[in-house]
Amino acid sequence: MYNKMNIEQASSKKSRKKHTPLSSAVKYLCRELRKDEGLYLVYQSNIAMSIYDNFDKCFPHIDNILFNKKRDVSTLLEFCNVCAKDFLNLWIKKTSGRN
Repeated sequence: MYNKMNIEQASSKKSRKKHTPLSSAVKYLCRELRKDEGLYLVYQSNIAMSIYDNFDKCFPHIDNILFNKKRDVSTLLEFCNVCAKDFLNLWIKKTSGRN
């Protein structure tokens, strides 16, 4: 269990964290995704297709419930793209004092 002292110690350690090669790479990728619309779209489409490809694995009987036994692919693709955009926008969002 965390108590107040542990939380304060953890937060002070976070502020003294060193930049690692991985954190530098992630910051660089975030900057590039913000600047390059083409790169952003490539990442968005790959994430959306991953969601689409795994949809049946996670929800095998969803067609009967949502799509009246016939899936409307355009609606599902739209949903996957919204999910991908939301994920990317949260990932590359600038926070105060960073990037």
